[in-house]
Amino acid sequence: MFTDDDVAFQRALLSNPADTTLKLVYADWLQDRADPRAEFVRLQVQLAGLIDSSAGPQAAGVFGTLGAEFDPAWTAFMTTLAQPFAPVRFQHDDPPHPFAEAVGTRGRVVTFGSQFCVPDEWDEGLLADLAFLTGVEWGECCYGAADCPMYGFVCQLEPGRHPLTGRDVIDAVRAGGFRSDHIDTLDATAIPYPGYHPHTLNDEVHTDFADQCLFNHETAGAEDAGAHGALKGYVRGRLWYVLLHAGGWPCGEVTLLAVGHSPHGDRLVGAITSQVCHNLCD
Repeated sequence: MFTDDDVAFQRALLSNPADTTLKLVYADWLQDRADPRAEFVRLQVQLAGLIDSSAGPQAAGVFGTLGAEFDPAWTAFMTTLAQPFAPVRFQHDDPPHPFAEAVGTRGRVVTFGSQFCVPDEWDEGLLADLAFLTGVEWGECCYGAADCPMYGFVCQLEPGRHPLTGRDVIDAVRAGGFRSDHIDTLDATAIPYPGYHPHTLNDEVHTDFADQCLFNHETAGAEDAGAHGALKGYVRGRLWYVLLHAGGWPCGEVTLLAVGHSPHGDRLVGAITSQVCHNLCD
């Protein structure tokens, strides 16, 4: 797909996404080869100086529009993992999150601060995942009291995890202190919706589309339509739905994910959002 030198630049950007000098050197290298991507890279650097990083994936959408004429995988990489990490703000300033490490945006996707930061993590499978995630119109969370945007999500997965179990998913999404009184075992490849049980420990991980809280599930064919249908058709095996209470108990906010196994490597891909807790944790 790319020349060896092109790949080398992308690998370098993976580990130095905030290095504007490196990006300008890359732009010069492209220009020397009469490659029109040079102007796109320069515009990225200029826009990055004008756009507050707190705007996250929404602001980075400008980059995607500018790169529409180029290879989708390259554009996806340049608008995601080639961008600096910014701690995530789903709804409010610095909300608590339920993860065991920092989660944030890399341009147009959400991931963990420690991941996808070394050259060895670059491969064409990762580029394919990024192209998919940035090509979906995720829209807003369909359920809950607030209007909350959804973002593409990617994280690393331990090798050999197929088919996925609930434990594989919880481990991969770095769920800190997952607690549920209603899931008999996480070591299963399908888990029914545990039900909503007020006044109990009720984090969730399950495989029931009809009881997930991100995508519309009330109309005929909804499972195979829109962003959910695109995600379901892309992943390897089942989709898993996760609900995690943020900031301890009681709390007013939950983090929601819908994720599945990448068909191109040891990664989870999907969507992430937040929402007001069903009843503010009772």
